[in-house]
Amino acid sequence: MAELKVDKFTLGVCETNFYYVYEEGKKDVIAFDPADRGELLYQQLTAKGFHVAAICLTHGHFDHIMGLDGVLREFPIPVYAQEEEEILLKDASYNASVSYGPAYTF
Repeated sequence: MAELKVDKFTLGVCETNFYYVYEEGKKDVIAFDPADRGELLYQQLTAKGFHVAAICLTHGHFDHIMGLDGVLREFPIPVYAQEEEEILLKDASYNASVSYGPAYTF
């Protein structure tokens, strides 16, 4: 059985940690919290030969979700979050994106 690997990028106004997990020797990754620079994340992962298979959100604050659109443009994949995060994902005042720039919801 191959070993699981975890790697990360730190980016965004709040220096959010974007993690990705993959099985050694495989190209599919599961991504966590795409911060606010989805296009950059896409470029970095594809440059390493990876393909994002799914995104998991640890929670719905703006600094963890604003990169979703950039990743989803390139990888039309499922996004997973706890049901309790729905209000944050759907309301820019709750996820605090209105305080840091353009309002964002998902």
